[in-house]
Amino acid sequence: MSKTKRKRLRGKVQKVLKPIVPLEPEKAQIGVDEADELYREIRVENVLTDENGKKVRLKLGADVDVVVERIPMPQRRNLISSIWGGVQSAALDEEGSL
Repeated sequence: MSKTKRKRLRGKVQKVLKPIVPLEPEKAQIGVDEADELYREIRVENVLTDENGKKVRLKLGADVDVVVERIPMPQRRNLISSIWGGVQSAALDEEGSL
């Protein structure tokens, strides 16, 4: 069994971007100073879940941890199979704030 490798980087929410198409989720742009120049800004969907299972979102200026994790090969194969094996669906819920 392969050991999971991960790295934690500090980041800060630089922008909260409203979607152009109303049905798409908003995005949070996170600045990561420790990353290489090309990767210092990343954008992620601003739809998160807290430890109680409640939907939350990032606020402008929030400090965040960005975790980069290596997925072992057997888990990668299962992940790829599940993505290509069927259609994924998501329900829209109310969002809170983090």
